[in-house]
Amino acid sequence: MHQLERLSEMDRKRLQAKLYGNIKKGRFFLFTGIALPTMFIVSQWLVKSFLFDPVFMGDIQLNQFFIDLIMFVTRYETYFFIFAVLYAVITLYRGYLVIKTSREQLLLIDIVQKKNIADLTGKDFDLLTELEKNHLAKYLIKEKQKENQLEEEQFEKEWKNLDGRSEPYLFSGVSLDFIFTVISGCVVGSMALEALYRSMDEALGTWLLFYGLIVVMIVALILLIFHTYFAIKGSPVPIEEDKTPRYPPARLRLFSTFGSILYLTIDGLIIFTGVKLFMRDALDPVSAIQLTFAIIAFVIGVVAMILLVRGHIAYKALQGEKKEG
Repeated sequence: MHQLERLSEMDRKRLQAKLYGNIKKGRFFLFTGIALPTMFIVSQWLVKSFLFDPVFMGDIQLNQFFIDLIMFVTRYETYFFIFAVLYAVITLYRGYLVIKTSREQLLLIDIVQKKNIADLTGKDFDLLTELEKNHLAKYLIKEKQKENQLEEEQFEKEWKNLDGRSEPYLFSGVSLDFIFTVISGCVVGSMALEALYRSMDEALGTWLLFYGLIVVMIVALILLIFHTYFAIKGSPVPIEEDKTPRYPPARLRLFSTFGSILYLTIDGLIIFTGVKLFMRDALDPVSAIQLTFAIIAFVIGVVAMILLVRGHIAYKALQGEKKEG
C-alpha cells in the first residue's frame, strides 16, 4: 500500500499497463483451457467414428505409423481424457486467478490515487472503509503481515549479532577423534545387536539390553550429526570470542588415548576378518556394511591420532616457551 502511494505518475501508468496485459494473458488462459481439451475430445470422437469406416481404414493401411498412433491413443483414451480434464481445470483456474488478481490491483491503484487526491485537497477519505467495501482489505492485512515479518527478521538478525561463532573445527584432532569414536562404537554396537538378535530368547533382560543398545546408538548418531554440523559451521561463542579456534592445541590424555587405541585395534581386527571373509566369498550384506564403516572409522582414527600427537607436541613446545620466558 505504501509502495503504491509512493509511485510516480509514470510508474503508476506502467504498472497499470502491465496489469491490463495480465488480464489479456488470463483471458488467453481461459480460451486455451476451454479450446484445447475440447479439440482433443472432439478429435477423439472423430477418429473413433472413422475407425468404423472400412474405406477410411483401407486408405490408411499403407501408413503403419499412423495406424500405430491411432491405436495407441485409442488404447489409452481414458488417461488422455483425464489429462485433458486436468489441463482444463488447472488452466481455467489459472486464468481466473490472473484476471481476478489483476483487476483487484487495478482497483487498488485507483483507490490509492483517490486517497492521494483527497490528501492534497484536504477532503476526508476513509481508506479502510473503501477497501472493505471493495473486498480489498486483505491487501492491507498482507502488507501488515509483511511488515511484521520484516521486523522479526531484522530483530533476529540483530539478536544473532550479539553472539559470535568460532572457526570451523571439523578437521581438528579432537573433532575427528570424536567422530571416529562414535562411528567405531556404532560398528561394535551393530555387531552386538546382531549377536543378540540371533541368540534372542524370551528372557526380559535380553530384550531390555537389545532395545537399550538401540537407544544408545540412536543417541550417539544424533550427537554425531549435531557435532558435525557445528564443526562445519562453528560453535556459538560470546561475541568477544568470535572467529577464535574452537579447540586449543590438543593434549594427549591417558584415558581418551587408551580408548582411541582400543577402537583402532578393534577396527583393525574387523577389517582383517572382513577381508578374509571377502576373499572366501563368505561376506554377507550386513558384514559388508560393518566392514565399510570400520574402514572409514579406521582412516579417520589414524588421521585424528596424527593430529592429536602434533597438537600435543605443539602444546608442550608452547608450555616450554612460557617456562623459559
